[in-house]
Amino acid sequence: MHIYFFNSAVAELYQNDIIPIAEGLKESGYSFHSRHDYWREEPGGEFLFKANPEVVPEECDLVIGTYMLFGVSKHDQSAEQEVFVRLMKKRSANTKLVFIDDSDGYTTPSWRPEFRGCDLICRTKYNRHAYVPPNAVPWAIGLTNRTLRMAASVPEPTERQEAIYVNYGASHPFEHTTRLKAKNLLHPALAPELETYQPPFAELSLPPKDPYDRLMWEQTSKRHSRIYFERMKSCLVSSAFCGDEIPAAPWNPQGYCVGGGKARLKRSCFDAVQRFDPRPLRVISGDSFRFWESLACGTMPMQVDYEHYGLKMSVQPEPYIHYLPVRFDDLDKSVSLIKTQLNSLKSVGDEARGWAIANYCPRVVAQRFLCVSDEARSRLSS
Repeated sequence: MHIYFFNSAVAELYQNDIIPIAEGLKESGYSFHSRHDYWREEPGGEFLFKANPEVVPEECDLVIGTYMLFGVSKHDQSAEQEVFVRLMKKRSANTKLVFIDDSDGYTTPSWRPEFRGCDLICRTKYNRHAYVPPNAVPWAIGLTNRTLRMAASVPEPTERQEAIYVNYGASHPFEHTTRLKAKNLLHPALAPELETYQPPFAELSLPPKDPYDRLMWEQTSKRHSRIYFERMKSCLVSSAFCGDEIPAAPWNPQGYCVGGGKARLKRSCFDAVQRFDPRPLRVISGDSFRFWESLACGTMPMQVDYEHYGLKMSVQPEPYIHYLPVRFDDLDKSVSLIKTQLNSLKSVGDEARGWAIANYCPRVVAQRFLCVSDEARSRLSS
């Protein structure tokens, strides 16, 4: 099978969505080509993605596109975008086209009409309580070999401090509503039993001296930090919240999920209607690196209740076994339930770590990706 990654030419972009798939394919013995050289696994080593100008995507069996081609406005990638759009409109009947959509927000590039030309959209941050394109399936950020390497050795739960590790410094400049509520309401309510451990972030942004760490720091847009992982492993719990709350109506909230005066007016109207709607709020952009880094480190992540807020992954985590769920519309109950689980955290952390590795290590993610891609083509052809 000829596999082709239609990746971005912008070297500074961290194309996190395609890395675990490529790592898993390589581990499973599959070869693949890419549009551009990208991602060194070791200092001075070969690229994981290797460009071959003699191979064109139109002649491959499976073509995989990254959201980084469309989701970053500060780089002009219009020429590459045009080529990918042409692929969506016209290609060989034997070529499957899959787009990995890890964009933040509700309305993403894959909502555009031309993306119905993809056989499949693997959508992280999928919400089952809102409209999604018909060719989209739930996906997740998952684990990369870099994360697994940093978390290869973890301390026993009894050696960890009974604290919540809070670190949101590497994120975008705006704060998601779930994080604000966690820091302002949840963490103080848990403080008597779980202190908040929030060391200064500044030192994590400095270039590492170790060659491997320096390479990963550069390739991940300065997100990689060995100190960060060591701090994560020192705590029993982490604050892994991500996502914004939006009203329960309408089914397609696109009208108020984009900027502008009309959108803000619509949002205010649906915020008012929400007071009479028995359904809970929904959360968009609800998947995060921190959630998976926590699991890999054996640190129990706290995150919004996936089922309650509509979040869906390819393999769903179980509350109180794989993460500590929080409902901000019933915070007192959530705090009480978390407190009752504190004695068991020292045993379920290992189980949660094992679940994450068993279901979201690169090899398993690649196998799942090939399966859903085949199912999508079979469904469309029938």
